[in-house]
Amino acid sequence: MYPRSKLRQVVQKMTDANRAASKQPGSTISDYDRTVLKKIKADKRKVQQKVAQLGEQAQQSVQPLVVANEYGSNANLLAMTIPANVDLDELGNWMEETGLPLEALLGRTDAPIHGGVDEYQSRYIYGKSMCHPEKRVSRAYDDSSWDTQEFFLILSLLVSKNQETDSDVILNVAAEGFKISLHFLMGTTPSISLLPDHIVAIKNAVEGFKSSENILFMAYKMSEINLSMIYDYLYTKFGTRHFHMAPGCIACHRIASLVLTPVALGLFVSAMVGARSRMGYDAADVIISFVLLVGAILLETCSIFMSFTSSFWAYKSTMSCAAKCPVAVLLRLARRLHPESRQEWSAKLAQYSLVRKCIQENKKYGFLKRMMRWIGIGEGAVTHICISTEVKKLVLDKLLDISATPCAQEWDIARFQGQWAQWVAKTRQYHQQQNAAQRMLQVSNIQGLEFVSSALLWHVVTDICLLDADDDDEMNASSSQDVDERLHGDSSSSQHKDVLDDMTGLRRHARELSEYIMYLVAHCGAIAGSDGHYAVIRGRREVSRWLIKRGGGSNHKNLIRDIRDEDSSFFHENYYPMLDRARRVASDLHQIEHNHRWELIAAVWLEMLCYIAYNCGPAFHAKHLTTGGEFVTHVKMLLFMLGVPFLSDVKESLFPNTAENVYS
Repeated sequence: MYPRSKLRQVVQKMTDANRAASKQPGSTISDYDRTVLKKIKADKRKVQQKVAQLGEQAQQSVQPLVVANEYGSNANLLAMTIPANVDLDELGNWMEETGLPLEALLGRTDAPIHGGVDEYQSRYIYGKSMCHPEKRVSRAYDDSSWDTQEFFLILSLLVSKNQETDSDVILNVAAEGFKISLHFLMGTTPSISLLPDHIVAIKNAVEGFKSSENILFMAYKMSEINLSMIYDYLYTKFGTRHFHMAPGCIACHRIASLVLTPVALGLFVSAMVGARSRMGYDAADVIISFVLLVGAILLETCSIFMSFTSSFWAYKSTMSCAAKCPVAVLLRLARRLHPESRQEWSAKLAQYSLVRKCIQENKKYGFLKRMMRWIGIGEGAVTHICISTEVKKLVLDKLLDISATPCAQEWDIARFQGQWAQWVAKTRQYHQQQNAAQRMLQVSNIQGLEFVSSALLWHVVTDICLLDADDDDEMNASSSQDVDERLHGDSSSSQHKDVLDDMTGLRRHARELSEYIMYLVAHCGAIAGSDGHYAVIRGRREVSRWLIKRGGGSNHKNLIRDIRDEDSSFFHENYYPMLDRARRVASDLHQIEHNHRWELIAAVWLEMLCYIAYNCGPAFHAKHLTTGGEFVTHVKMLLFMLGVPFLSDVKESLFPNTAENVYS
């Protein structure tokens, strides 16, 4: 040990040395530099040493542990041999507790999945859903994958063999395509999942449809069948049984439910007979028990009978069954009870006029009339007409024209911008007609207006154009009669008459579609939203204010005539935005040739109908299936059958397309 004096000298010397070193610039090292130097030295020591990579765990100094988890263990990731330092007794106890075999521990077989783990969520497999089919919103099994290409190939084959009117073939194809039609109606058929081969199959099918003479019957019949089966699937227990249970389970369930209740009734009767002499029972209790048991037997019998009249059995194919097979006999019986000629929906087209509704609301009724209106009795704003074959043909022909041209790729079905009307305007041969059509579209602002506002505007425009057409017909009645007399017996007379009939029919169809879409938008609130409901309220108030201030009376034509003939100065001084713009649009339309004018108006309403059908949501379609169905739902099924939503250009998907069904 140093003496105190010597120790003090050593400490003083070290202190002086440190003080001198601190006065020299750059002589000290910062903490950051010191850390970097340490890292460099450590790296130099590891230059010639090899680090164990993935799959080279045997080179590590510490052996990996066998870790149990809810799916089994990580043993399949270990080395193929058991290290020498592993306690075999402890390993055997662990294997006995977990139930993991030695083959799985050595990685030669996959570790078994724990029984309580959902097989869909235990591991990720490319192209396979991790959601169990029973837990999905649609509750639909995917035991048969969506094969869009095969479905459209079958449709093409059906048309090529001229089997469009063969009811059995149509029933078979509709039943085979039920799953994909259900998913399309529910909005779970993404277009970005289709492959180029699918698009080619769709285009080939559309080409075949255009050349077919009986496509109208096949298209609407197939949509009726699919919607009938979708209704059974969503709202009846037959769909739940037949789509969620195996055929053998269905038969056992039926037999058990039909046999057990009569057995219970027989046991109850025998018990009552044997116990009547020994003890007394309340007569009311015995009667109630008899009524309940007999009622249960009757209900089960009726349920079995009704199942044979449901659409499932009627549309189940008998082609794969032998002629004398019991199943085939039952299916033929179901066909007899549910013939293919049976109408599957109401086939009605609701009509709603905004102007007539406002006229009814402004009428002065007596006390009794007001009470009847308050409780919903009496004249209503909604009427119904039978949908004509001409309207069905008009819709189908327009969809075929769109889907068979490059316009299908340009049409954005998710947005309404009046594209169909713009295409019609561009096809005008004369420059003056084309300019008038383009000017009319600019005045109507069909690309910029909110959808419901645009529907309200064109509803009034159609009423004004219909009034103009009626006035023209009255003025030209005498002159056309003279022309017919001069051209009597000439072929041009019949051609002129056919043209007039076509234009009259197109006007009638445009009016029916106008009032039907107003029913969907203003009465049902389809695709309206907050802005749409506000637009409907403002439109009603504007027409009602016109009735009060201008005195349109109770005549629909007089009110429309007053709006059409009113001076522009009146609208500049008073605020009637909808009526003023409708009057100006109708004035521009009047400058277009008669047949081209109504072709353009019909194109607007047809595009609106298809837009509502595709975008109003599955809840609207499913709800109205319970009330007889809506024509707009059938239009959505037509869109699916023609593949129109799949032909439009879509943005690139983040996920690569594969031939395997991503939902299966």
